[in-house]
Amino acid sequence: MSSVNNCFLLDRRAWLKGAGLSLALPFMDSLASTHAISKPPVRMAFMYMPHGVIMDQFWPKNQESFLKSPPTIIQALQPIMEQCLMMKGISGVPTTPFNGAPHALELSTWLTARLPDASSRGRINISISADQIMAN
Repeated sequence: MSSVNNCFLLDRRAWLKGAGLSLALPFMDSLASTHAISKPPVRMAFMYMPHGVIMDQFWPKNQESFLKSPPTIIQALQPIMEQCLMMKGISGVPTTPFNGAPHALELSTWLTARLPDASSRGRINISISADQIMAN
């Protein structure tokens, strides 16, 4: 019975080290960086709508009215609208090798603008993506 009780006993030094560490833990991350971050990190986001949008409700009739009161479908973006770049009609990926699968093709070429290799469907063969270019 005494051997079971002995395994739970701590010597004084071990207890003091543990107690000191537990008291210091809340202050550790404040000690790591003493200088303030000068500016916030740059962020970038891409939106993809796989089922498309109702074109006359999404795209503006003119730029002025769009900035003042954006369509309901994108009003959540209004606080950052002046920082948004919305592009329309970007194309350039032929659908020839993938006739009958335009939606899958659009998703696979969305940020890379490169067709997947039709002859080797088990291998990923794409170019660098726009988000990776921005990260570099």
